Amino acid sequence: MLNPVVTVVIPVYNGERHLRIALDSVVNQTYKNLEIFVVDNASEDTTVEICESYTDPRLSLIRITENIGIVPVFNRCLLLGTGKYLKLLCHDDSLDLECIRRQVDVFELFTPSRISLVTCQKRLVDVEGRSLNVRIGFRGISGREFRVISGRKVIRRTCFMGRNVIGESSSVLIDRKSLGDKKFSDHVATMELELWVELLKVGDCGVVGLPLVNYRIWGSSISTRIASSQYLEFRRFIRATRDDPDANILLFHKIFGLVSAWVVVKARVLFTKYAIRRTSKDSSRN
Repeated sequence: MLNPVVTVVIPVYNGERHLRIALDSVVNQTYKNLEIFVVDNASEDTTVEICESYTDPRLSLIRITENIGIVPVFNRCLLLGTGKYLKLLCHDDSLDLECIRRQVDVFELFTPSRISLVTCQKRLVDVEGRSLNVRIGFRGISGREFRVISGRKVIRRTCFMGRNVIGESSSVLIDRKSLGDKKFSDHVATMELELWVELLKVGDCGVVGLPLVNYRIWGSSISTRIASSQYLEFRRFIRATRDDPDANILLFHKIFGLVSAWVVVKARVLFTKYAIRRTSKDSSRN
């Protein structure tokens, strides 16, 4: 299948500040064979009005009348659409216009294959969308078109590095067949990573060595709000993965990963505070 349907789902709660940017980045993708869903988790702002202002026939709005929380709404998103591939885009992030095409190309180039997900690098931006001059992604492949890495090798690298090296939902394109009935875990700080690990137990990881996602750092983002619990949750994740024979994690990976995770979380909190402070200073000057 050279031009498979891709399902893009945007879960949102009170997203009026950035939702239009996210939606524009999807409807204007160079890859056109999309079905797009916005799942509104009982927003109290103009989120619904923003969605209804779009006339693109590929776009559907699903409204939830009572807020059900982060994990349940993300799991509901996994059930939507019929696309061969699935992407969940956080409403405060956005995609480069070539993002989906490049990720689909990796899947289709290796069809039939055992690739269960394709990720890419991300570009950090502040609340106003200005670049923070930081790119995050797999080391050693920056500037390369793509690479396919063994799923179990990526799991070991994640535990060893003490962080989610695969990336958040916005960076990942999922193979629907590999997904099956898998879902996000109830642990918000590691819910994405735990799903990626389940996918990588049954397939490999494709990586595009280019920053194709703009990942927003600001005070109201999910990642900022859960920062304080990330180390404890990652420690729980490493211990659970170490005990899973399918993951093939060594004691060395566990020990080094716990130390790395502590450093990563501290650095992330400091960088987030710096980014928010810098944005506040720039806003006051203007």
